Amino acid sequence: MVAIFNKNKAVTRDSVIAITPDLKHDASAVKVFIQILAKHLQSHYPEITNIVVWSDGCAAQYKSRVPLYNIAHAFDTTMGITWNFLGSRHGKCEADGEAAVVKNHLDRVVKAEDRSVGDAQAAFHILNSSERKITSGSSRSHFYLISEDEMKAARESPVPVIPPVPGVRSIHQVKFLRPNTISYSLYSCYCEEPCDHKPCTKDYTFCG
Repeated sequence: MVAIFNKNKAVTRDSVIAITPDLKHDASAVKVFIQILAKHLQSHYPEITNIVVWSDGCAAQYKSRVPLYNIAHAFDTTMGITWNFLGSRHGKCEADGEAAVVKNHLDRVVKAEDRSVGDAQAAFHILNSSERKITSGSSRSHFYLISEDEMKAARESPVPVIPPVPGVRSIHQVKFLRPNTISYSLYSCYCEEPCDHKPCTKDYTFCG
């Protein structure tokens, strides 16, 4: 995850990278990652109170009933959440490049030092203790190790029977409005009042 924000009138860019042996990329994993991002931002930049996310519209991870339900509860964090979905096949962003940099760095360690990276723990140790900068410019990288038990616990958390959000495939922006309620729109809108897109925005409250 790449966080970009204004700090003291300067653009700051932080990379928050989760390392885990868990290979199941589902909505529960995304929830854990967003919680790590929120804790990181609150710890290092307490003035940040709202996260604006851009991602693709993968249903298994981001754009279906469970992920939208998680947004309606702000992923059990105290941060405000606005989630924007890019169009189909247009989901590449800075996070993809950041992941490539990390993988390339681990490849170079393997080749240069003739050592193996056998598991997530080893990768985390190399990345977190490396003396070499693996990013440049204004970037800073922060690595967090997530165990399989943490991921398993997230998947075992009870989730109620959730009805589908109407027209979910056409939605391009979802906002946490209040607990159990989202505001969703056909457009990613950041207009100031008056707004021409307001007729395309609806509120939705999950049952129960």
